[in-house]
Amino acid sequence: MGRLGRMLREAREGMGLSHQQIQEASGIEESYSKALEGDEYGRFLNEAEAMSYLRVYSRHLGLNPRNSVSIYRSEVGYEWPETARLERVLRSATASQMPLPLDGEDQGRTEASPEPDGGPSSLRLLAVGVVLSLALGTAAFLAVNLLWP
Repeated sequence: MGRLGRMLREAREGMGLSHQQIQEASGIEESYSKALEGDEYGRFLNEAEAMSYLRVYSRHLGLNPRNSVSIYRSEVGYEWPETARLERVLRSATASQMPLPLDGEDQGRTEASPEPDGGPSSLRLLAVGVVLSLALGTAAFLAVNLLWP
């Protein structure tokens, strides 16, 4: 049993509550409260469902839901989906960039090469900037409105 499961069980037992009493008072099925205490997160459909039940269960036990979710994330190794997606976008964007000329050298620029003042490479950078802004905005919105109580 991990740190989170132990903390939940000790809080429940400290209040003198059974799993059945938790179910009646909070609506969390007995099997889910046992799964949370036993660190059996595979019983939930996904991580969002597990964290949702964890928040409700923590509040019912008088624990800080944010602290519980933080412990859950550290134990499970949770990675924000938006962060992983953003890292992939950044890696692909930096991998596709052409090297910049050194010391004002032309380095064989031809007529078809992208121009530094508004050419195709500037449009690509603008597109990457827009995508990154949208990804960061979405991540902030989700973090504030969905993931934290």
